[in-house]
Amino acid sequence: MLAVALDKVAAALFEHMNIEERLVLPLAERHIFASECQKMVDVGSARIPPEAGPVIAGILMHEGGLDVVPPELRAPLADRAPRAYAAHPSACTAQPRHGAAPRSA
Repeated sequence: MLAVALDKVAAALFEHMNIEERLVLPLAERHIFASECQKMVDVGSARIPPEAGPVIAGILMHEGGLDVVPPELRAPLADRAPRAYAAHPSACTAQPRHGAAPRSA
């Protein structure tokens, strides 16, 4: 029963993200300056605890593969980040996209 509920939440989230990518991000690209965007990234990333880094990198790699990680971080995160994400409670039933390697349970 929980898996069914999580699948429904995941489907709604993916639909929401698709709409956001198609409609909101193009507007943001036209109306938010790079310096404003960088400030948002800086403020947001300052609030992330260091121990969450591998999980966040694993989420990004789950969606976009190793190419989403800066080159200087690829070697240390290539194995650690996917394992950290797979072990995290947020790693429900989502399937990898963009050629990312599947997680092992």
